[in-house]
Amino acid sequence: MAKQFIKGKTYVFTTKKFKKDFPNGKVINGSWITKCNGNKVAYETPESSHIGFYSILPRWCKCIDK
Repeated sequence: MAKQFIKGKTYVFTTKKFKKDFPNGKVINGSWITKCNGNKVAYETPESSHIGFYSILPRWCKCIDK
């Protein structure tokens, strides 16, 4: 789980990590979660970036750079 985005690295959003952020099971239902799954995140700041107009947090992503 990424604690912050690092400029130059590639991150993708995962629904699995997103759902772990809501352990009580109360996840906001919406097609955006499924729509963003596996998509690359566009770097904005170390704390928050985006996919389209959806704000994405680092803890919802995995780094795919080796």
